[in-house]
Amino acid sequence: MTENLAHRHIKFMTTMRFHPLSIFVLFSLVPASDGPKFDLGSIDGTSSDASPNPTADDNERLDLGSTETTVDAPPTSSVDVLFVIDNSGSMSNKQGRIAAAVGSFARLLDDQDAAVDYRLAFTTTDTANPWCTPLGPEDQGRLRLTSCRNRLNDFKSQEQDVRATGCTDVCSSSDEELELSPTATHLSEGEKSVRPWLEVGHNRSNLPDGIAVDEAARCFAPQGIYGCGFSTPLEAQYLALEHASDPANPAYGFLRPEALLVIVHITDNIDCSDRSSEIFSSIANGGNQIFWPNPSHPYPTLGVCWNAGVSCTQEFGAIYGECHTQDKDIDGQDTLDKTVAVMHPTSRYTDQLKAILAEKREINSHQEIIITQIVGVDDNGVAIYTDEPQGLPDFVDDYGIGPGCTEGGDESRSSAPPPVRMREVAEAFDGRSYSVCAENYAQVFVDLGIAISENLVR
Repeated sequence: MTENLAHRHIKFMTTMRFHPLSIFVLFSLVPASDGPKFDLGSIDGTSSDASPNPTADDNERLDLGSTETTVDAPPTSSVDVLFVIDNSGSMSNKQGRIAAAVGSFARLLDDQDAAVDYRLAFTTTDTANPWCTPLGPEDQGRLRLTSCRNRLNDFKSQEQDVRATGCTDVCSSSDEELELSPTATHLSEGEKSVRPWLEVGHNRSNLPDGIAVDEAARCFAPQGIYGCGFSTPLEAQYLALEHASDPANPAYGFLRPEALLVIVHITDNIDCSDRSSEIFSSIANGGNQIFWPNPSHPYPTLGVCWNAGVSCTQEFGAIYGECHTQDKDIDGQDTLDKTVAVMHPTSRYTDQLKAILAEKREINSHQEIIITQIVGVDDNGVAIYTDEPQGLPDFVDDYGIGPGCTEGGDESRSSAPPPVRMREVAEAFDGRSYSVCAENYAQVFVDLGIAISENLVR
């Protein structure tokens, strides 16, 4: 980060159970007919927005507990949310789910009682890979804020056409209808320009009059299926955050010093944030196929990235006891020298986030970074590691590991490999993982809304 955050200490005492957002979130995303009921109990703190809440059956209660605390900074009401969304072809049946969930999440944040000043930014998992770069330019962590209706070609390939389910069925506004107003940032010295993020709060917005925030979010969120199959969510996150501190980049100023930073990954692939193009080239083309799951293949698969960045311990047949990040050199040997690792070490990403967090804590010592991942885990958020293809004979060759989840438990439908590198980065900040194979992502954003509210009372 090139900008230091201003250091200030403002001491005061505050006592409250819930930020109003924590109440609203419980009811905003879950259908009233069949969703869980929650008993929040009575609210007897200092919040004037509080109101009684209904009770529920004991076995369906969600006990949020008390967030009564003493803090040394004003309550944070600002939230910067970065979405890193996989735009490869395997995400074709998930674009509509993403739009619906992000739209509901934006509506939650926009609730007038919550008084949250928030920004939503979107980037893809497409950075650079020698097998994809010749096919078109990669996004490299660029913040994208355009309606999917203005990029319908992004939702169509030779094999698939999801222009309807991925865009037009969920979005009704074009860029012309979503023309953004110029805004200033804390770094722009009052100069206003059109920013590549959605910005709402304090009775203002960069949206045109008459456009609901959830409608805009549904149009901005779907990223298409045009991107590289060698998805790099961690590197895309890294680059997007670097762009936010680059005065020459349109994303400059996205990260506010006092704001809660929230990062959401959505992918059905493993992380392939590599440092060596050699591992993707065949021996015939001067490459090194030591990480290829099947060297007889005419082309590399995502299994190259798994084998180059992960090690597992085996316990029962094909089932692994655990899998963890492992740096490896070009010869396939484990290495402690991060400079020769063929994959970007995960410390690249945790170090960047720790530096951002340290600067934020100069303002508010209670600040956190929230990371939520929608990835290849089961319905309980558990990653399963196995060499069994589970009815998908080519899956292990394609990914280096068996499926971590399948939609509806049906192997003939979409499946996703389990995360390791992404999981370890998220867990360094107490992040949570959810299944990308779920039929909808509503619960993800219910939980995320609660997590945000718990940080907003500090």
